[in-house]
Amino acid sequence: MQQIKKVTKYVKALYDLSIKNNCTEEIANHLEEIFLIYSNSSKFQLFLKSRRIGSKQKKEILNKILIDNISFIVLDLLNNLIDNDDLNLLKLITNHFRRICEKDEKKVAVTLTTVKELNSEEKQNILIAIENKLNKKIDLTHLFDKDIIGGVKLRIGNLIVDGSISTRLNKLKKVLY
Repeated sequence: MQQIKKVTKYVKALYDLSIKNNCTEEIANHLEEIFLIYSNSSKFQLFLKSRRIGSKQKKEILNKILIDNISFIVLDLLNNLIDNDDLNLLKLITNHFRRICEKDEKKVAVTLTTVKELNSEEKQNILIAIENKLNKKIDLTHLFDKDIIGGVKLRIGNLIVDGSISTRLNKLKKVLY
């Protein structure tokens, strides 16, 4: 419970600053970049978790390395996480921040899966239809899967709408056998 309160506090402050400075997407991207480095580099984790290196030194080193690569707001967040020994919350903060941004921007990630490439007019028609149904802007990703035989699969956030022929055939097979 204590962690959730801390994460909420960090994310609220981060989000308020990003709105004020009109850089929400930039901060979300920088947060994800830092989290990827943190989660994929054991040396970076060891550096940040080390008790032999003081907080002041860690912050100085990070400032020198990252000052030209990430926003000042994310760098300040990292400094606060180091000061408060809360680096373990970085993943939660990153995920929570991204969810808040998507909710407020009324933008939804949609994955469209078809058997073949759709022309731009077909994609546009599907995009408009989904946007009208959801009353949100859509970030469309188009994938190809020959196994679906025909039709389309849509993934809208966590919701999957499967209108593929392969799924219909599998359902029919289950009913008949």
